[in-house]
Amino acid sequence: MAQHRNINERIKDLIPFLKGQIFKLNTSLQFTNDSNTKSILGAWKDDLEEVLKALDMSGSTMCRLIFIGAHCSGKTTRSKLTYEILKSLGFTVEYREEGIVQCPYPINEQGSYEAQKWILDFYRERDLKGSNAEYVVMDRCSLDTIPYTRYLYTHDRVTAEEASTLYKYAWEIYNAMSGHKIIFYNKPLPLVANNVRSTNEAYRDFIAREFEALIRYIPDPIVVLE
Repeated sequence: MAQHRNINERIKDLIPFLKGQIFKLNTSLQFTNDSNTKSILGAWKDDLEEVLKALDMSGSTMCRLIFIGAHCSGKTTRSKLTYEILKSLGFTVEYREEGIVQCPYPINEQGSYEAQKWILDFYRERDLKGSNAEYVVMDRCSLDTIPYTRYLYTHDRVTAEEASTLYKYAWEIYNAMSGHKIIFYNKPLPLVANNVRSTNEAYRDFIAREFEALIRYIPDPIVVLE
């Protein structure tokens, strides 16, 4: 237990560095392998390397870098860039994509219990499997479903019993994940149509408010990205 507390204390001490050094990358920059992106990544390579080395994780201890937030908040761009940086520094790293694009049911305002349950099953399968990587970079996790379930409940698309079941399932998956966790909460950016998520501003505002409430209950270190 002492080692666990020491590592968590060091992670908390590193939050300002993680925020200031890893994520000065412009959030509007789309992930790409072109020379412009590589030059930006290279500019932060030395600083990032020192920050990550300071985590002092052994080869048998895995750290999850989890990007959460409402849709159109830079999660995918930031998580992919972080994955590329870690990989370029020689760390063993695994990237886990979000599951919403694969959901066979209607989502957004037209979501349902079946859709939310499918997404949670996806995250259970994705996130509870083992990994030999030093870092697992995750685009969303099970807790991301909670604000969307809240919307569906308040708009009579799921019952109180269904919502309660989904909330409990989301937390069960999150708490069962192995390794140390650092949460990167991404605040909303301007809405952009991507043929997946809704561009309804009132809907996104509701989801963003629910995320602000949710992060108060997450027990792990949180970095807020604006």
